[in-house]
Amino acid sequence: MKAKIRLGHREYILPAEDALKIMEILEGAMRFEEKYHRSEGDQEAYYTYHVWESDKIGESLELISENTHRVAKLAGKYTEE
Repeated sequence: MKAKIRLGHREYILPAEDALKIMEILEGAMRFEEKYHRSEGDQEAYYTYHVWESDKIGESLELISENTHRVAKLAGKYTEE
């Protein structure tokens, strides 16, 4: 069985056991976010940085059958025509 995981805006396919390991590691991770603040009046633009306890990210793991994986692999990279 294969699994699809989403990291950022990209999705990756890997063996389900490996995906589960990654998800378990990420459950203990803290979230980080950088926020840009535009300049207003006399104040220049600046960034703030934020770290907090991670939310559950289980929704980013999806199992994929071997058949679906094979068909998708045959199709290869999608290109616009």
